[in-house]
Amino acid sequence: KEAQAIPTGFPVVRDFLAAALRLDALRALEPGSLRLTGTAVVDGEECWVIEGNSPGDLRMVGVPVVHMIIWVAKKDGLPRRISIPK
Repeated sequence: KEAQAIPTGFPVVRDFLAAALRLDALRALEPGSLRLTGTAVVDGEECWVIEGNSPGDLRMVGVPVVHMIIWVAKKDGLPRRISIPK
């Protein structure tokens, strides 16, 4: 797929991009959509599996809502894997 230009003048877009660029994946998701769905081991690290959706407000600038899965290490709280559909 080709990259899509997103206007950054909208506050919701600016906040989403800032969180994503800081690799703060949980803050880049819609708070009401976050769910702890289980645990798993990723590269030898025990992780929580957290699922959620990108902010619905991004639709106003043509960005579809996507469902993401994030594996967060129990040891240090850092993401070990992030799944974003293509």
